[in-house]
Amino acid sequence: MMMEPFMIQSWDLRERLHDGTFSVSGTYTDITTLDPKVNIYHSCNYNGPCSKKVQINIPDYAVADGSSATTNYDIGTLNLANQFSGETTDCIH
Repeated sequence: MMMEPFMIQSWDLRERLHDGTFSVSGTYTDITTLDPKVNIYHSCNYNGPCSKKVQINIPDYAVADGSSATTNYDIGTLNLANQFSGETTDCIH
């Protein structure tokens, strides 16, 4: 999910396919910069009471200034059963 308190006007999970691929886009209006990220909540290889959270920061080159993106950012293929640097648990999301 893209999160930036009080800034996101809209975001859209445009497509989610059976193979796990997805596309997200969004717009915002504010005088500050956007710091977009994708949070993935999962329970792969984990039996705790909360979800595991993997946060992926979107680089500046993948953020467009205008109404449509000029480039895509591919986060690649993730095996969520693996351990990720900075991975946390999150009960409220």
